[in-house]
Amino acid sequence: LAQVFPGAAMDASTRKIAASSVAVVSLLGLLLWAARRRAGGGVDPDEVERQKVINALQTIGAAQARHRERMQEAVRALGQKASYTVEEALREVKDRMPEDPMKAAGLTPEEFDALMEKHAQSDATIFALVQQVFAGAKPAAGNTAKIVPVEQQLKIRQFMVASLQTFCRDYQNLPSAGAFTGQQATATAQVVLEEKVLREFGVGPGDMDA
Repeated sequence: LAQVFPGAAMDASTRKIAASSVAVVSLLGLLLWAARRRAGGGVDPDEVERQKVINALQTIGAAQARHRERMQEAVRALGQKASYTVEEALREVKDRMPEDPMKAAGLTPEEFDALMEKHAQSDATIFALVQQVFAGAKPAAGNTAKIVPVEQQLKIRQFMVASLQTFCRDYQNLPSAGAFTGQQATATAQVVLEEKVLREFGVGPGDMDA
């Protein structure tokens, strides 16, 4: 204590004051250390992982929205042609395909599944984001779906089956099929079906679901 109060007379009162001062200084030091730890080194790993899941779902949702927009661009581009080949349709889609949503989120499918299994059911925020991602696009405000009679819907679905069979046959016989990924071929099949139904019947997917 004499080192803290050099030259002071170390009677009983002085020692009590000095001891109290040292205790206060020690307590302040402890509080400052705890504050620094909370600010920097006390990060909760579970919260870090939770935020990673939220960021991934938001990234995937945004990527899916871009994908829908660009596939609609491909539908319109094909619709402006009098006719087109399967290869032309594939190239229209390939040129517009955005980055894979999972890749954009920096996750493998296995990592994403593991995170969903851990967090989706126990976290309300994550559960709501999952529902938004898998719900797909919402109809634009003011858009009204056409009422398509059941008989017409049956004809449209038969037309879609025949069109899909034609697409698959033409794709399998395409010499350049190896230049396209399975994901690009699947997206192209969807675009071609939508364009052909729109051209033939004047209805879109939203009308069929109404």
